[in-house]
Amino acid sequence: MSKNACEVAVASPSNRKDFYMEIEAQLQNECLRVGENWYVIDQSWWCRFMSAVQSQENDKRTIDSEPILNEPIVDTKLSCTSRSIVILKPLLVEKVHYQTVSESIWLKLTSRFKYDYCIPRPVIGRGHHGTLPVLRVYPTLFQVFTWTNADTLNHPRALYWEANNPTSTPLILPLYDDTFISNGPDFLNLIWKLFPDVYKAVSADIGEDTHSSIQLCYRSDPNQWWTVLWSPQYKIQATNLTTFIRSLQPRNHLEGIARCHSLLLETRYRSSDEDGSHWRADRFFSDIASNAWRYSLQIGDLIDAQDTQEKWYEARILDIQTSQILVHYRGWTSKWDVWLPCDSPKIGVHHTKVSNWRAFRRGDSIEVGFPQTTRNFPEWKWGKVLRMQEDSVYIELEDGHTCVRPVQDELLCAPGTHKSSNESNWQKPIQNARSLGAVGLQNLGNSCFLNSMLQCLTHAPPLCTYFTTLRAGRLLYQLEINVKNPLGMHGKIATAFAKLLSEMYSGDARVVSPVDLKYVIGQYAPQFAGYAQQDSQEVMNFLLDGLHEDLNRVRQKPQTKMIEGNGQNDVTIAMEAWEQFKRRNDSVIVDHFMGQLRSHVTCSNPICGHESITFDPFMSLSVPIPTSESNEVIAQIFWANGEIPTKYGVNVSKTACVQEMVRALAKLANVSESRLLATELMEDSPRRIRVYDPTQSIKRITRTPVHVYELEDEFQACAFSCQDVTPPTLKEQTTTLPIDSNTSVLKVVVALMHQIPFASPVDGRIADEEDVFGAKQRRIDMEFLNAPLVVTLQRTDSMEQIHHTIWKVVARLISPSSLFGFQHHQELPYQLHCIDLQGTEISDFDTDTLPLLSLHQPFSLVLEWSRHGFHRGYDRISARRVSLHESFRRLSLTEQPEQSPIPVTLMNCIEKFTEREQLGHRDTWYCPKCSQHVRAYKKFDLFSLPNVLIFHLKRFRYAASTSLYLSHQRDKISSLVSFPVDDLNMKECVIDPSQKEFQYELFAVSEHSGGLGGGHYTAVAKVSASGKWYRFNDSFVEETKPENAITSRAYVLFYQRKCDENVTKREAH
Repeated sequence: MSKNACEVAVASPSNRKDFYMEIEAQLQNECLRVGENWYVIDQSWWCRFMSAVQSQENDKRTIDSEPILNEPIVDTKLSCTSRSIVILKPLLVEKVHYQTVSESIWLKLTSRFKYDYCIPRPVIGRGHHGTLPVLRVYPTLFQVFTWTNADTLNHPRALYWEANNPTSTPLILPLYDDTFISNGPDFLNLIWKLFPDVYKAVSADIGEDTHSSIQLCYRSDPNQWWTVLWSPQYKIQATNLTTFIRSLQPRNHLEGIARCHSLLLETRYRSSDEDGSHWRADRFFSDIASNAWRYSLQIGDLIDAQDTQEKWYEARILDIQTSQILVHYRGWTSKWDVWLPCDSPKIGVHHTKVSNWRAFRRGDSIEVGFPQTTRNFPEWKWGKVLRMQEDSVYIELEDGHTCVRPVQDELLCAPGTHKSSNESNWQKPIQNARSLGAVGLQNLGNSCFLNSMLQCLTHAPPLCTYFTTLRAGRLLYQLEINVKNPLGMHGKIATAFAKLLSEMYSGDARVVSPVDLKYVIGQYAPQFAGYAQQDSQEVMNFLLDGLHEDLNRVRQKPQTKMIEGNGQNDVTIAMEAWEQFKRRNDSVIVDHFMGQLRSHVTCSNPICGHESITFDPFMSLSVPIPTSESNEVIAQIFWANGEIPTKYGVNVSKTACVQEMVRALAKLANVSESRLLATELMEDSPRRIRVYDPTQSIKRITRTPVHVYELEDEFQACAFSCQDVTPPTLKEQTTTLPIDSNTSVLKVVVALMHQIPFASPVDGRIADEEDVFGAKQRRIDMEFLNAPLVVTLQRTDSMEQIHHTIWKVVARLISPSSLFGFQHHQELPYQLHCIDLQGTEISDFDTDTLPLLSLHQPFSLVLEWSRHGFHRGYDRISARRVSLHESFRRLSLTEQPEQSPIPVTLMNCIEKFTEREQLGHRDTWYCPKCSQHVRAYKKFDLFSLPNVLIFHLKRFRYAASTSLYLSHQRDKISSLVSFPVDDLNMKECVIDPSQKEFQYELFAVSEHSGGLGGGHYTAVAKVSASGKWYRFNDSFVEETKPENAITSRAYVLFYQRKCDENVTKREAH
């Protein structure tokens, strides 16, 4: 339903009050139930509604006049409302961007309020028995492709909801429950049932029964081969379905990401060869694409090949005869050479079955062969890579000698090819006897993030003491375990953690498997259940929270209210807030891991200035890493009076938005900020421009200079003519500007584009200009000049006035020596056209007298140069001329080679964390006093610190993405943050006057190396039993020094208060 269709039925004050009371009462009892539907509502509307619900003066509220507008959270590009498919924008957060309500509440709301989008979402079962209710807000998306004889041989064709219209919404199917798929035909039948248009389209291409001719394939990555899910010619193994269902699980645990997979419906290729001998004949198209490389192999090519023992090796092709190839296994003698068919499953693309082990690094182990005169095969020795130089590798042999070999030498082999791994002293480091607790953890499949954090937590002295202390003949944790806490895990997390810690300190094993603990974690947090890489800090939060709830000494939690400071003493309010928190939370985690933050929020409305002070508990501090604070943006202003554009250098904060950049530019140019329109030139063509969202971060600006247009009036006083403009000679979209159909506004901002004369598409001759200018709709692609311009017109302008305005901005492009002039616009070197969104000409300004006031549809202007006018009158030099402002010259002069980064300390990060900052445009705060969403000022202070102080260094941050489905992606800050090992003094950071102990020492560090997704987690920790430091890399453990923990890999830091050591020892007794 469109927004224009939203109508509201206003209720009387008495009915309104009863209605609100019903909603408020129902909200208290709602909970998720598997099989139900819940509904998504825009948070801004919901906040206004809840303010009305909680207000005592409901008859004065204006919410009854507002429909439920969900458009701000809907991805309109992927949604298809005619099919009831509504996809949310990515990275939305519940209770920040949206709210979910049950079906009964939604029906009550829609009985009183109209709405634009209905967004139902199912509650599905997760966990070990499928009984854990989870609301699936973001579905798995499938973009549907077909590959039939009606398509090209090279790639499949994407389907669109509007057939044969690539500009319409792509055909994307949402899937909310991944577990229902039992076989391929069921999934195929589901598509036919839900989308009969797809069935018709595919049937028309095939011309035969689809069920017996269609093969169903999928892939989760555009760089992967298609995997067959179901085929009419043979039964697919169950492993394909298992892999398929597993691939549907999102790689990123963030709920705000809807991952899009590809689904292929394909037929067999019909060969033109009558005898059918061509190798492509009667094969499915995906099979042809994945096997084309086999029939283009040449002598000397490298491939991967499998031997009779089903082991894969590097191989080279020595000969080719018809459909047979002679394969030589590299590193083996010629007696093992073998002829194989081109379509043999025993060959594969190079480095798809065998890793690229020849990408040598220092310290790599390899096998080196030496020819023997007395026998036909070489002698193999172990070697270690010393260094690389161009295409040669320097190797140290096990007997102490060195040699140099080409990287591609046949007598170099991967470890284990000819010699057993246990024959080398270099394959595994020599490990001395370790102390209790210095135990490796087995990697269970991308579980290094979990292993890293478990090493840190199991070596936290308070937890070691607590889980190993006996009291009354039983372990202390067993006496305090809380199996009835509805917020806990029925004691399973605490039991599994205690079991793992007992195994690590038993002294019976050097490597322990955390499989039981990982299984329990996956039951209650499905994002950690699979084999995808996750974040060690997030699994830490889950573990500490789970241990707290499982060991909570409070059996019956009372209801409490938030305590907020109203001018009272901070110490008093903090103590009351802590006591309030302890009424519901009391555990070993609270005793040792929880401190208190003072949060001070100030309303940015100068008339209001309301202040909110609260004291909140914390288990860890996520501190930002200071980086360079400023950024230079190059902007070019196109003046409204047609003068030469001016280029500026604008200095703004790296966290600034486009609006702040425009504000700084307006000061440099001495122009009103509201008369500047910032745009970007689209990457696909210089003809396209798009107006920047004023709230967009400048980090996402990838193309410079930023093109800024000066308007003749403030843009609030103008309408904008169109969103997508297509000139009469172009089918593609060219310009994007904000839409505004308000015809009551007299001034209109219009995009203006230049087109050069074009040639005939047949023989390259210049077309007849009279025919060209007289055509109402053209289909010949034209070359455009420079960037589009922007002009402001009056809706009541006459033809003469419009030409005068256009001449003012283009006059500088006309050669002074030409005979053209404005006095006789019929003799101008160009012709002006007014066109609609489809590129159809609405008006020819030289032959029609249609006023702009009569146009009630989006339009744009095209200035089409005549052949004679372009070659004689167009001044290319003037078109490229740009004036350089002093700010740009200063920027050019101050550019210097990149310098070494400024050293960053942990104290710098803490200071950054406690700085007063203003919230961003997308992180507004609702002020209860002035009832507005404002960019409030917020400041954190450390009021009191726990015995175990955890710092999370925020190395990952959001940045722009070029993906169709993800508007954001994360990048990593790899700066070195130096931190103390023995003496962290927090005295200057704590504002609680009653706290006396401020000295901390480091006992563990969780580390992250590499980039996002493909990175690796390790840990460095102090084993309390021996006082020694060790580096833990999954199952590999080696002794180290505490200073070695200070690296750019440091991610989560664990400190213990120095005086807490004696406290821990006393607790043990």
